[in-house]
Parts: sequence; C-alpha cells; structure tokens
Amino acid sequence: MLTTVEAAHNVEVDVISDNGFDNIDDNGQRLRTENDSETGDTDDYSIPEQAGDCEGDFDQDGNEEIGPSSADVTKGSVLSLVFALFVRHRLTKGCLGDLLQLLNIIVPNCVPKTNYFFEKLFFPDTVVKQHFYCPDCQSYLGEPEPSSLHSCTICQIEFEEESLLKSRSFFFLAPLRINYGQFLRMTAEFGIKFLPINKNLFFNKVSSGGKSTGDLYKTPEIRQFLFSGENFTMAAATDGIRPFKASKLEIWPIFCTINELDFNHKSRHVLLSSLWCGPKKPKVETYFIPFLHEVENLFINGLNWTLNGTNRLSKVIFPLVIADAPARAMLSNAMQFNAFYGCGYCLHKGETVEKGSGMVRVFPLSHPIPDKRTHETTFQQAVEATHQRKQCRASRGRPYFFLFLFLM
Repeated sequence: MLTTVEAAHNVEVDVISDNGFDNIDDNGQRLRTENDSETGDTDDYSIPEQAGDCEGDFDQDGNEEIGPSSADVTKGSVLSLVFALFVRHRLTKGCLGDLLQLLNIIVPNCVPKTNYFFEKLFFPDTVVKQHFYCPDCQSYLGEPEPSSLHSCTICQIEFEEESLLKSRSFFFLAPLRINYGQFLRMTAEFGIKFLPINKNLFFNKVSSGGKSTGDLYKTPEIRQFLFSGENFTMAAATDGIRPFKASKLEIWPIFCTINELDFNHKSRHVLLSSLWCGPKKPKVETYFIPFLHEVENLFINGLNWTLNGTNRLSKVIFPLVIADAPARAMLSNAMQFNAFYGCGYCLHKGETVEKGSGMVRVFPLSHPIPDKRTHETTFQQAVEATHQRKQCRASRGRPYFFLFLFLM
C-alpha cells in the first residue's frame, strides 16, 4: 500500500511536469497518462464507506485509534453544528452529503447518513405549496393540476405548467394551519401562554411594548374572542424589496407572528407564509388570494394542537396587517401618500407646492379640521369608486381585504 505522502506525490508529478502544463490539452483538460486507470478517471474521488479503507502508513501516533472524547458532545449538538456550518459557508448538497458520510466514518450513526433524513430532522412537516398566475395579466390560476393545464379567464389563454415554470409565473405559500399547528404541538410552553389567567395578565400590562397596548386590541369583540377558549390573534407583515439596486426582481414576503407571545418568543418564531419573486410587484387580488383563504380557514375551523397529551382547538383572527406607506396603499387599493387625499388618517385634500426644481404634496393646517378616516367612510368611498370606475377621495376601488371582514 502506498503511503499517503507517496500517493499525494504521484498525483502531483502526474499533473505538473517541468513546465507545469505538459499534460494539459488546448481546452484546459488533463491528458491521460500511463499511470491512469483503464476503467476510470483518477480525478474521480469518493469517500470510503469504512474507516479501514482509508488508512495510511502514518507514524505510530497517527495510526492510534480515536478514543472516546472527554467533551460533553451530544447528537443534537453535532446536528446543530453541521447545520450551522451548512448555512454559514453555503455548502452544496453534495458537500453536505460528503460531510455526513465523513462524520459517520469517525463516529458511526452520529448523524443521518443522507441529506433527506438530515433535512427531515429540521423540517419534519413543513409544507410549501406552489401557486400559478398568468404571465400576461397576473390573474390567479391556482395550484398544480393533474392535467397540467391552467386557463386564464381574462386573456382566454391556456397555459401548461411547464411553460409557467419556465417563465417563473408562480409564488409559494406555506399553509398556516399546518405549519403553526406543528409549531404549537412541538412546543407546549407556548400553549400555557394562551390560558385565560395569563391572557388576563397580558391585557392588564400598562406598557408591554407590544400590540396589546393598542385601542383596537382592547375592543370588546377581540376580548370576547380571546377568552372564548384558547383562541389567539396574529399579525401579518409584508413589504417589497430588491435584492440589490440594479436588480430586475422584486421580492414580496408575508410574515406572520402570534401577538400574545412576548417579544423574545415572538421574534424567534416568525413564520414565512408566502413568497413572491417577480419582475414587478404582485397583483394584490392574485398574491393574497391563497393567504386570505388560509386566514379564513383559521377563523372558521381553527387549528388542532396538543398540550400535555390533551387535544386543543384554537381559532385565529388577524386584527391588523403591518405595511409601510407604499405597501399600505397597494393593499387598500388607494392612491399613494403623495396624491390628493393621500393622508391615511384624515380627508385632507392637500396642496401642490414647488420645491427645488420639482413639485411636492403638502398637507398644511386648515380650518375647519378635516374629518378623520374611518372604516365606514373608507368602505363607502371604495364602493363608489368601484361603481363609478373612477377615483373617489384617493380610493380606486374596493380592496380585496374588505371581503374578509374578520380581518378588520
């Protein structure tokens, strides 16, 4: 058997000769030599299945067996370290598989042997669904079908799923009912926080720094809902970003959190519900259709989870959606903040004034004070804009969210 040093020396001499490039062809590929195997390429290396297959003639210290480690290392800590290494250095799936094999050679059965079982440990029941939309008008087409055909009722065109995949005309949805149900089943400590006694303490906090201090959260309707069993509320947040300044893609995620959790727990358990990635911002009635159906299902049917061996049923409402000014205008189907009647708090029309070489919209103090915006007035203006097919006090039509009144 060649020693490790001799084997490495042979490989080096075989590839690099006097001028360093004698065994390289015009295309940059290594030429075969008499030392190469007749059946395979010497560059095709693989990790052996057993430790005895890769022994070399090291000195006496190098060939000693690895004894039990004195460090307090558990299987869970090894899995966490491997996963951290995989994320930190952006390892490929092939590299991850070789790493798992290497660790199993050193300590048999210390980690899963394949990528599939390794991923199942961290993401046991995570379900992500694909939803298609029309590449021309962005109308919602639905989930994958057995026939692989989708018809756009606006464009009167049929699309095959293969063409929709090639044009990237799809987005992803992680069902809240499945993923948050799994989260509650796995973590019993969060179930305790939904009990009425703790909810009462949560409501009576003077300055909790969370959403419980808001007037909407303290309304009798939400109080009654929360104290009817083990129900809880959630918040959704969305915004659009570009990966970098010159990017032609826009990314629109939808994140969800449980309001009744304290800040430390809430920040560690944010669920990515939906993800849109496309050349322009999504159509609200397309992107939010599956999400709002999930919200409706949580409100009507609730989700099942287990606490101390007892089955529990919790229903969920979304009292608010968090968004910045441009995203809020898009979600409410209204003009942006720099348009006439663009103020989101009152019905001030605004004025246009010069600033530098351009014009800006300002809202100076006026008498009488403009009326405040309310849900009723906003809804009525949306109805008028829909019927008249023109803008009404910054409203461009009825928002899709108004069809789901339990969100309000």
